[in-house]
Amino acid sequence: MDTALLSTMFLDAHLLDVDFSDWDQCIRIIVVATELPADERNRLPVYSVELVQVHEINFSFSHFEHPLKDGHYQWRIHNFNMRKEGGRWHLDLSSSRLFPRMTLSCEDVAIRSVDHDALSRILPEWNRPGGPLIRPGIEHMIRYHSISQGRPSRSTRKNR
Repeated sequence: MDTALLSTMFLDAHLLDVDFSDWDQCIRIIVVATELPADERNRLPVYSVELVQVHEINFSFSHFEHPLKDGHYQWRIHNFNMRKEGGRWHLDLSSSRLFPRMTLSCEDVAIRSVDHDALSRILPEWNRPGGPLIRPGIEHMIRYHSISQGRPSRSTRKNR
C-alpha cells in the first residue's frame, strides 16, 4: 500500500463515487486527486481506492443547515487520517461540515489509476460541475430508461 500517495491524494480530493457492488469483498471510492500533477492533456488524476474486507463503515452528514439553491454539493476530502490498530487499517476521511465524513476499518487498501477516456465513454458527463456523484442510482436509471422508451416513469404517473 502506498501511504504516501494516499496522503497526497487526500490533501484535496473530489469524491466521485462510492461503489458497494462488491461489498462482501471490498468497497471502492473513486476520487480526483486535485493536488497531484495533471497529465499531458491537463487532466487531474483519477484513482480507484479499494478498501479491502471492510469490517465497519460510517458516514456522517452535517450539511443540512446550508442547503444549495441548485445542484449538489461536490463531495470533497481534505482531512485524511490512517492508522493500523488491531491488525486493521482505520481510515477517517473528512473535510468541512458541508461534506460527509467517512470512517472505516478494513484489512487493506489498494490504489489503481482510472483511465479518463474509459470513464468518459461510459459516463460522458462525469466531470459536470454541480452534479451529483458520477454514477446514477437505480431509481434515476429506471426513470431515465422509462422516459427514453416513451413511457412515463412511475414517479411521474398520476395516482389512479
